[in-house]
Amino acid sequence: MATQRTFSIIKPDATKRNLTGAINAKLEAAGLRIIAQKRIQLTKAQAGVFYAVHKERPFYDELCEFMASEPVVVQVLEGESAIAKNREVMGATNPADAAYARLLASGHKPHFIAYYAMVMGLQGRPWNDCQGKEKEDLRARFDALKSATPTKEKSRSEIEAALDAIGVVKRKAQPTSSRPEKK
Repeated sequence: MATQRTFSIIKPDATKRNLTGAINAKLEAAGLRIIAQKRIQLTKAQAGVFYAVHKERPFYDELCEFMASEPVVVQVLEGESAIAKNREVMGATNPADAAYARLLASGHKPHFIAYYAMVMGLQGRPWNDCQGKEKEDLRARFDALKSATPTKEKSRSEIEAALDAIGVVKRKAQPTSSRPEKK
């Protein structure tokens, strides 16, 4: 693997909670070197330029306001596979993926429809708005997330119980009664 450099931002909520040192320690433990770092206060206009790729998304204005709400720490990281390692340490940047990974890690069983509804809801889109290639790509993302997320086994997930209650999931065998069968 070649040595890479990547840009990273420690977000306002983390700097406000004084987590910069802890985050830097995680980055360094993953084999990344911090070769440049500066604490800055972004303006909403600067955040808008940086996140221009998201301009048409419903969360764009809120994202720019958030990034300008408190100081951030901008960094240049260097190391073997620096881009992948930074993403691994910092976690998923897609909010639906991050939220669903936390559900899986807490013991909920994977369920594509729940993931699908979460993705569509976070994008402010109706559930049936995703079709064809986009839905296939979403399924591939779900499968990758499911296989990459360590899970705690539970006998029955809350999602499965809710789907069972409305008749979507086949009911599991119920304990038998001690009463004799009626004929």
